[in-house]
Amino acid sequence: MYAALELRCCIERTLFEYLVLMKRSDLPGTMEKLYRAKDLKKTILEEDPDFLKKVEFMNLLIAATGAPVRMVIPDLDRLGSLYGQLNDYLHAPKRPEETAENDKWWTRLRTLVSDGVEHLKAILSQPVGYIDLNESGWASFGAWKRGEKTDAEIMEDFRLLLKLQDNRG
Repeated sequence: MYAALELRCCIERTLFEYLVLMKRSDLPGTMEKLYRAKDLKKTILEEDPDFLKKVEFMNLLIAATGAPVRMVIPDLDRLGSLYGQLNDYLHAPKRPEETAENDKWWTRLRTLVSDGVEHLKAILSQPVGYIDLNESGWASFGAWKRGEKTDAEIMEDFRLLLKLQDNRG
């Protein structure tokens, strides 16, 4: 049962860290009190409806540099679902024949823990960040998001920008 609790705490903290990255030091007290996955997910998407697209865009910029790492786009729905399902294991079983004495109950717990650990491991074993672009970068993001620029065009534009900066330095 402690595995369910620890995994829920890890999901909470991972989602909370995205808010910290987004808000930096300006995290309001109301956000500091959030802990449930659904509340954290809702707040992340209210604060930045483009959150997931920005992570995807950041991966394009990283790829353009040739770096071998990529940020994992968190599956907020999956994390929320795992979080909710783990709740079933946080309280003492009231009907042992349906819970602690039932192999299916234990198999489901192992599956939930395994799935949750794998997704969190994927997220946390790669860089986690949030983009802060200049005016030109935001314009590129907007054009990409609207489908006016392809992934390849964004990457090429970024490579050219990096070359220009190298030549100036």
